[in-house]
Amino acid sequence: MREGQESTRHPGLGVYALCLGPQSPTLPGERLQLVIYDHDDRVARRLEQKRGACLDEGWVSFFANDPRSRPAKFLWPIVDIDPATNTETVLHPDYSTTLGMEPYYQLLAEWVAKYGVPDADPSAKAD
Repeated sequence: MREGQESTRHPGLGVYALCLGPQSPTLPGERLQLVIYDHDDRVARRLEQKRGACLDEGWVSFFANDPRSRPAKFLWPIVDIDPATNTETVLHPDYSTTLGMEPYYQLLAEWVAKYGVPDADPSAKAD
């Protein structure tokens, strides 16, 4: 059984979105998560944004309006994951929405071109 919502940008290639990040109006969640299903409805590839290395540990103060207070800062790389081996390949070292959507769309198109499964929709199978 397939989870998520089929990609409207890359239909018919087995690409499904499980979560599109915290600011998504359609599929909100903690981080970006996409999968490609094969013909047997198994996950062939995963594309995820993970919390990476800490750049700044931040500072927490118990005093209100302390100018030293700041949140921690982390890298947020987008990685390709092979479920068979759990091997992760970094596709973008630190993606954030401040970069705009174009780097994400380009990265997604390259990922789908490389790993997409044509006509992976089970309802499209011939009997």
